[in-house]
Amino acid sequence: MSKPIKRTLLQRLFRGGLGRPLINLWVEERTSADCQRTINTKLKFGRYTILHWERVHTNMDVFD
Repeated sequence: MSKPIKRTLLQRLFRGGLGRPLINLWVEERTSADCQRTINTKLKFGRYTILHWERVHTNMDVFD
């Protein structure tokens, strides 16, 4: 019987090319009718969201 291959922590977290990765980075961009752009970013560990932040960019030329 062959010995199981030992993998590093990074290989385990990112699955080393096997199946779905354990850590995912999601980036979603939306633009509204009033020229406001919203960027949502999530760092997920499996199915759980660890970090979530949202950046809102507004085109100030619209308000002149």
